[in-house]
Amino acid sequence: MSRKLLYFFLFLPFLASAKTDWSRVDLDNPERFVQGRITVCFRQGFNLDDAMPLLSSRNVKEVRRISQLNALTLAIPDGSNAGEYLEYYESMPDVLFAEPVAINYVFWTPNDPLFSYQWHYDANHLDMPSAWDKERGSSSVIIAIVDTGIAFEDYAIPSYELYEVSSEDGYYYIAPDLTSTQFVAGYDFIHDDSHPNDQYSHGTHVAGTVAQATNNGKGVAGMAPDCKLMPVQVLSYKGSGPSDAIADGITWAADNGADVINLSLGGDPGDSTGMSIEHQAITYASNKGVVVVAAAGNQAVGEVSYPGGYDECICVAALDYNNSLSYYSQWGPGLDISAPGGDVTVDLNGDELADGVLQCTYLVGGDGNSGAKVDSFAYMFYQGTSMATPHVAGLAALLLSHGITGVQNVKDAIYQTARDLGSSGYDTRYGWGMIDPSAALDYGSGTGNPPQTPSAPTGPSSASAGQSVTFTASTTDPDGDQVAYRFDWGDGNVSAWTSFVSSGVSQSSSHSYTKGGTFYVKAKAKDSNGKESGWSSGSAITITGGAADIAIPVLQNPLLSQYIDIWVVPTTGPLLYAPEVTVTLNADERAVTMESVSASDAYVGDYTFYESGTATIDVTADGQSDSRVFTVSSIASQGGTLFSPDSRVRLEIPEAAVGTKTFFTLIPEKTEQGALSSQYAIPAPKDVKSFGDAYRAGPSQDIPATVSFSYSGYNLSEAEVSSLSIMRYENETWTRVPCFIDRKQSEVVADIKRLGVFMLVTDPATKTPALPEALSLVLESPTEKKLKFSVNEVMPVSLAIFDATGRKVCALYEGISGRGEFSLTWNGMDDKGRLVNQGVYFARLQTPSACKTIKIVSVR
Repeated sequence: MSRKLLYFFLFLPFLASAKTDWSRVDLDNPERFVQGRITVCFRQGFNLDDAMPLLSSRNVKEVRRISQLNALTLAIPDGSNAGEYLEYYESMPDVLFAEPVAINYVFWTPNDPLFSYQWHYDANHLDMPSAWDKERGSSSVIIAIVDTGIAFEDYAIPSYELYEVSSEDGYYYIAPDLTSTQFVAGYDFIHDDSHPNDQYSHGTHVAGTVAQATNNGKGVAGMAPDCKLMPVQVLSYKGSGPSDAIADGITWAADNGADVINLSLGGDPGDSTGMSIEHQAITYASNKGVVVVAAAGNQAVGEVSYPGGYDECICVAALDYNNSLSYYSQWGPGLDISAPGGDVTVDLNGDELADGVLQCTYLVGGDGNSGAKVDSFAYMFYQGTSMATPHVAGLAALLLSHGITGVQNVKDAIYQTARDLGSSGYDTRYGWGMIDPSAALDYGSGTGNPPQTPSAPTGPSSASAGQSVTFTASTTDPDGDQVAYRFDWGDGNVSAWTSFVSSGVSQSSSHSYTKGGTFYVKAKAKDSNGKESGWSSGSAITITGGAADIAIPVLQNPLLSQYIDIWVVPTTGPLLYAPEVTVTLNADERAVTMESVSASDAYVGDYTFYESGTATIDVTADGQSDSRVFTVSSIASQGGTLFSPDSRVRLEIPEAAVGTKTFFTLIPEKTEQGALSSQYAIPAPKDVKSFGDAYRAGPSQDIPATVSFSYSGYNLSEAEVSSLSIMRYENETWTRVPCFIDRKQSEVVADIKRLGVFMLVTDPATKTPALPEALSLVLESPTEKKLKFSVNEVMPVSLAIFDATGRKVCALYEGISGRGEFSLTWNGMDDKGRLVNQGVYFARLQTPSACKTIKIVSVR
């Protein structure tokens, strides 16, 4: 009987957690991390009270406890090294992870107060009047605004908040257009009290878009006006807040009745450092049936910010008046949907007003240093993915009010009815397109309503390999439509749809397993109109006999790169015998002693690299054999080059990138299409065409390098070549890395700052720039003295201004330059900040092997 072996080089979450080299993270950056604080998350089942001796021994204090996530935020002694504390707690067997406390920021931009209509609700955009004819919301549906708070009450400002905001009489006040809005009790996780009043203006603006009182003769309208709002303050009067407070707010909202959570906040593009605790909280909320909506970010790059980038969230990009991506909006893998976010820099509809999103909030909002003036209100145009996100949260609330239940069903209604923008179907620039509230409500009404998600199917709890087993599922359809069922057997096989039967009547399907292990059988239903439910929870069945699938992860020590651990892990059932493992490096074969891992079915063995070459791992388990091949190279401070086993990938380590001899590896990695049931496989990137395997470049460190993929032999058209790019898999997400196409070498080239998993893809929606053919320097704008230079390899570069006598006037750039085109402007001053005389000057671009000089005329 054949065995399928899954290969993946990773740090197994239940065997060993990936240790971060915290010395390479700027933990002292107060704009990125809360100083003197760390978060430690323990495994489920660990009693947090048992951690007290660990705390006292290190002189740290507990400042926040999130019991739902089994996590503590700790204050470390002043002046101590946060990285040492993180490493200390990471090394403990009961700790899932330790991380710095990341700072999240609001994603918005304000403008002057203006009074006008909300263009984003008209027929050319969201057409909300049509949607409100079908649904205005239900008071049983609660939306938590996890933000800077909401101006929801008249309340005397506590003494500990007086210095943070301003008010003529010392009171917070409810926003005039929120006086008829329905609220439920909230909480302030910044001040640890039950009065989460807005201190910045952002949360009030966001809340108004979600559920502003509508048709009340005042101001403006909200998406779901008959729903209730829950104010949860996790961001301070400065518009920023720590990740542990955000996680605390999310779990609190989920435990206190929230059906939807709006997160118009986040960090830097693609950077989830310090946000694992937020991911845990979002997963917790999602598992409780809460729809979580989050902003993509405002830095105009092709990577979304976290927490929006986590799979559980609906990640939202911003659109302008023309239904195009707003100039500031982030996009990229992980983006789900788009909604109006506005653009206050233009007036595209010609109404003499900025095209921002209009809502009632403070006249004078926070500016990042001082809080808002909390007793004076106006109708303000704001822009941002923060403004786009509440449109989607409001739509989710309308759908829940309309009878669509379940997180996945709400997502399906939003995605499947969106107005397609950009490339046909899903794309990473607009996601599924712009939300269409009226169509989404039709998706969830009448004959278009999907069946209820079935209960876990019923069937035997055990059987032998080769034996036919039968499982049965049933559900009802809200519209009385007939339903059919399909079954996911948990071993990579899915049944065909059964025949249709009446709503409420069960159907069965049979299957024979070919391998041993424990599997989880799930079922889903569809009605006669083609609307599908979500998958049910799983029913376990244990199969004896047959061959168990195994994974073979390899863990390379990131600091002592010559050492690796080779794991053999059965994925569906225990092995009958200990596996036999050998490693052949070049012609030298060595056996690896495998030892069983306590409290698991896994085996592990150690191996040490001793030279460069091609390594082959051979595994024999229960009589079945397979192997894998990768390359390893010892590279020191002088730099070096490593090729993959198939020679399609080249890794170049520049001079001085490492100080001592380091073993680098290039390892082919298989990817799997679709939703993964295995934690040992990398998911294939979505919505792009991939070429060959992914490749893991190790060790896992922040080491600058160049990775090149050859596309020779793929028989690509010119258009396909132009759309080639390199993607990185990190934090469970594929993202594009900046790269160039070298047509002379038939390669796609990327300069990277850290090693990891990379893959060559093509996407017609993107166009990758060509690698500059040679060193060049041109005067792009004579009047502005704007210079543009190009470099076709990583090298030391200097760009300086000289006068006619050859005297150096000033240096514009000195350092290591990456590949590409760059622009710099000379301000007409010398190195001492003095304006130079009129006359002729020269710009000189110097590299170790070439020099370019051009003339500049300076006129005052």
